[in-house]
Amino acid sequence: QRLPRTIQSKYIFTNADRKHVLSVLNALDIDLDIFDGIVDVQTLDFNNKPDPLAYKTALKIAGESDPSRALFLDDSVSNVRAARRLDLPSVIIGDHFCQCSHEHARAEHVVARRCVLGGELLGASSIADFFNATAELFPSWDGLFR
Repeated sequence: QRLPRTIQSKYIFTNADRKHVLSVLNALDIDLDIFDGIVDVQTLDFNNKPDPLAYKTALKIAGESDPSRALFLDDSVSNVRAARRLDLPSVIIGDHFCQCSHEHARAEHVVARRCVLGGELLGASSIADFFNATAELFPSWDGLFR
């Protein structure tokens, strides 16, 4: 599926450099113009995620002073947990978000797209999961991505 165009600002916030970002976007056939900017390792002066300064700098660049009005997506549990500690609503992308030691709990959490170990995490492995997670985090956004 294609990434939805939305009225919300969207920034790529990465520990990689801009050249790598452009290469990945090209490989995935995603247009750079749907994003408002790239916050990369050089922009962050090498203060990478999960350093709180990286998130604060990214929010400042995005022009958002209130972290609770932003949405952070990442495939790293440590990065998402760091964002949550800053009151930044977050969704972990992929199936590796649950770190529960019991297989039955992990399987249940993957199906529910939610893990509570170390603080609740919402997960998304598809566009539909992403819509559900964002609707839960931001009820007023429901329908804006469709």
